[in-house]
Amino acid sequence: MDKSIGSVWGKWDFHIHTPYSILNNNFGFNPFDQHDNYHEKEFDRFVVKLFTKAVKENIVAIGITDYFIIDGYKRIKEQYLQNPEKLRQCFPDEELRNKVQEIFVFPTLARTV
Repeated sequence: MDKSIGSVWGKWDFHIHTPYSILNNNFGFNPFDQHDNYHEKEFDRFVVKLFTKAVKENIVAIGITDYFIIDGYKRIKEQYLQNPEKLRQCFPDEELRNKVQEIFVFPTLARTV
């Protein structure tokens, strides 16, 4: 660790909903229909839009905030970020893909009171 640079600040977004967010699904499709080709492509579009915008806005960390479940977080991590073939498919530009892989993604749980 290079201690000569001091603190490093980065933009984080703690409150991103995925289509799995049961109480806030404004995405127009049901992500639980994973085996349906249409829904799979829609989720791909969601992931591409999310990370392309995050890179553009210099976001370094994203909190996936779905109500009561972490399925959206798990799908993004397992089927996209930990899947080099899927990443190449969604982000053919190597520079963009490398920046996407640098973004820290973590689950947060929202609940209503």
